[in-house]
Amino acid sequence: MGKKLTIALVLLIVLGLAAFIFLKTKGITVSITQPMIDKALVGAFPKSDRYLKIVKVTYSNPSVKLLESTDRIEIGMDAELGLGGGLLDKTYKGSVTISSGLRYDAETLQFFLNEPTVDKIDIPEVPSNLSSQVVDAVTQASHQFLQSVPVYKLNTEDFKIALAAAVLKNIKIQNQSIQVTLGL
Repeated sequence: MGKKLTIALVLLIVLGLAAFIFLKTKGITVSITQPMIDKALVGAFPKSDRYLKIVKVTYSNPSVKLLESTDRIEIGMDAELGLGGGLLDKTYKGSVTISSGLRYDAETLQFFLNEPTVDKIDIPEVPSNLSSQVVDAVTQASHQFLQSVPVYKLNTEDFKIALAAAVLKNIKIQNQSIQVTLGL
């Protein structure tokens, strides 16, 4: 019985060492596809918040595009701005395009949008004297809201992914998916 236990322990150590070396050198690659991100974002929209006490921003209908040239995610959304308050409230509708990086939270095993930038605001009929307030509100809304939306969570039921999940090695957009390399 002692000899079998010793052999089993040696095999376990060898396998553990082999897994460690593999994860240290090669890592595990996980593909996050555009439909996966679309699915995660659909549940988070529409989203409304009030900014600067007089501007209400509502985002809806997100449309995701993965940008290989910059390794960023582009999100086009319908935008509705309510300016003013009470009886003087005026609503303007249009669209906003935002691009974002990706951030990994090793504690929750989730990926989040990171450092979104407003690339385009197309909201016709907004008076020119209010355009700077609109830009400020849209920028503030995108930073506060989008960075808190998880776009993917690792499946820890896969033993290799669970082992590698501690460290993010690389994020690259290729072939219309986000290639995430995890390892030790």
